[in-house]
Amino acid sequence: MSKLLAANIGLLKQCTEFVFKCLPFRVKVVHVIRQSFVYDILISIIRHLISSKYVERIHLHGTKFEDLQKELPVDILPEEYGGSGPALDFEAFWSLVDAQEPCFVESNGYGYLKTKKKKTVRTK
Repeated sequence: MSKLLAANIGLLKQCTEFVFKCLPFRVKVVHVIRQSFVYDILISIIRHLISSKYVERIHLHGTKFEDLQKELPVDILPEEYGGSGPALDFEAFWSLVDAQEPCFVESNGYGYLKTKKKKTVRTK
């Protein structure tokens, strides 16, 4: 909770705008389920920083899976969330993530090189 209170509001706004405006794909909707109270607080802050168009795209469901089922087809939701889709398999998911580790390592190498600026002396 103390980390949340120390959050930089400007940075939070920039991060939110990045997600909605700068990613190479459009975020049409965000469904959050089983969120802790920290997310409720965070989202209530974010709602005041972004346009109403983006606020309408964020849906907090908590443990009310009936609301989630109204938004998404039941056949794609896993059994854990009241759907008829396949159960979640986190072991298989993490195996896929681990297999992509070389790609993550390579991506971490990108960035800017820090170079010292040459000082120029102006003569009149």
